[in-house]
Amino acid sequence: MAAHAVDELISTITPEDLRQVILRIAEQQEAGTQGVAAASVMSHFMEGRDWGTGVERSRAYFRLRQAIQDQVAKIEGMKYISSSA
Repeated sequence: MAAHAVDELISTITPEDLRQVILRIAEQQEAGTQGVAAASVMSHFMEGRDWGTGVERSRAYFRLRQAIQDQVAKIEGMKYISSSA
């Protein structure tokens, strides 16, 4: 996926849209599960798109992950927690 296409996707992700995605994913999880894995959110946005291979894919992934983290910070009551697992 070209850098331009990644920028275009990122520009469409609003805090409210992201909030809705997170809530939909949370509703599909087992009862008692706390939090939503960032990988699940990333999969939602990556699905059906050509992200390229190798370095190109890695760059797109990390840019999208950072954009999601930035948008989560704007959502009241939600917090992005990094995991070292």
